[in-house]
This record gives sequence, structure tokens and C-alpha cells, in this order.
Amino acid sequence: MASNARTVDGTDQILARVKREARGLMPAATYRRLYETAARSRGGTFVEIGTFCGAATIALALGAKASGKPTLILTADLLRPGVGMGGGSSAEKIAGLERAFAAFGVGEMIRFVHGSSSELVAQAAPESVDLLLLDGGGRLERDLALLWSRLAAGCPIVIDDISGETHVRRGWRRAVVDQKHRISKLLADRFAEAGLLVRDGEVEGTGWFRKGRAELSPDEIRLLALPAYHALIKAEVGAGELGLGRSLLRSAARRAPRLAAAFRRIRPAR
Repeated sequence: MASNARTVDGTDQILARVKREARGLMPAATYRRLYETAARSRGGTFVEIGTFCGAATIALALGAKASGKPTLILTADLLRPGVGMGGGSSAEKIAGLERAFAAFGVGEMIRFVHGSSSELVAQAAPESVDLLLLDGGGRLERDLALLWSRLAAGCPIVIDDISGETHVRRGWRRAVVDQKHRISKLLADRFAEAGLLVRDGEVEGTGWFRKGRAELSPDEIRLLALPAYHALIKAEVGAGELGLGRSLLRSAARRAPRLAAAFRRIRPAR
């Protein structure tokens, strides 16, 4: 029987190292498609919102390097405490990112901006964006409104976390409802319906799009997002998203310390 599995090659091995050493949270297949998207590009200026620990940034840079086309990657992150690269201060986090970029030989292709998309535009002022990756916390309308006029015609746009799922992290006395994946999908669907985005596939919860032909002002893009936020008033949460079994085990582990090790073994990796 013929197999549809793709043979693992040297690029997969390098990207597996990127995912491991840069603490990447995306599936391996997503990093591979990021690499291939950059490798097929015409080079130019790439913009990424949401650097985290730099795995996706490095995957894009390695693909662009393989293309042989001159490429600059502008990447921005707020460097929130407790999120992303280790280090107590912003300077330590930035130094860690720079070390990660240098370790894979792509440091000279990347410029990091500490802040949001607004800070990136203010500091780097990209005139034409040839590839856009959005993974910055679910504010897609803000980033698209700000960058839309700068996106080249047909620009590839990659949006992470569009699975549409709602996740509940349960604690002893409270629960946190995380709807980032849901709002990202609602916004992506809304923008595709309006002709801002043209769908170009999806890899395990990350969507590939191209810039559409719609001509909307920044205010019109932001207003277009309102119905998506209204849809967040109520959320249906499935059993797999509720995490009830893990919550019960965590509660039992507090009463019986020997169960703590069992909980750690079954807790899913991020």
C-alpha cells in the first residue's frame, strides 16, 4: 500500500532543531510551510507581529536565505513578563533572541522591535511589506488596519491560532477562559468574506491567506471586526477544551502528593 507520508529531509531536521532550541509552539508542519513560503517568495521586507522565542522568525529567515533573494525581517513583540524568551528584563530577553537568531546564521537578516505593530511601523517604517505573519494576541484588526496600505499586492498573510477553539484553564477556585483562537478565526472569516483576505490553505490551526482586492480604510477595517467581538458574548466549550479531567486530577494531587507525578505525565505538551 502506497504511503502519503513525506520523507523527512535535511530541512525538516534543521527546523526540528529550531523548534526545540527556540521553544517553538507551532507543529513541525507549520514551520515547514513557513520555510517554504519564504523560500518561494521574491524577498523584500517581511513583518512578523508576535516574536515569542523566535522559532517562526528563524524558519522564515532560513527559507528566505535559501531563496537567495535579499530579505529583511522586521519582528515585534511586547516581551510581556513570564511570556516568551527567558530573562528578567527586556534587555535580557532581547539578548536571548539575538543569540537564537545568530545560532542559526540569520541574525543579520532580522531586526527586532520591542513593542506592538504600532512601534514597529514608527521605528522601522516599512514602505512595502512582502510577507506578513500575525501571531500577536488576537488583535488582527489593529495590525491589518495599520499595515494594510503597506502590503504589496497579493502579499502572503499568515495568521496563527485560527482553530476556533475556546480553552478553559481551571484552577482550584477560578478558571480562565481563553478565546484567542476563537476570535482569530472569527476575524479571519470576517475579513475573508469582505475580500480583504483570500484563503490559501491551513496547516494545523495556522491559516495562509493572500491580500485581497478590497479597498478599505483603517477605520473601516476596525469597524468590520465588531461583529466578531460581539460573538464572544457566549462560548460553547467542549469536553476536550474544558479540561475537567485534568482539573479533577490536579485537585486530587493536592490532597495526595503522589498523584502529582501522574498529573505531570498526562498533562499535554504545549
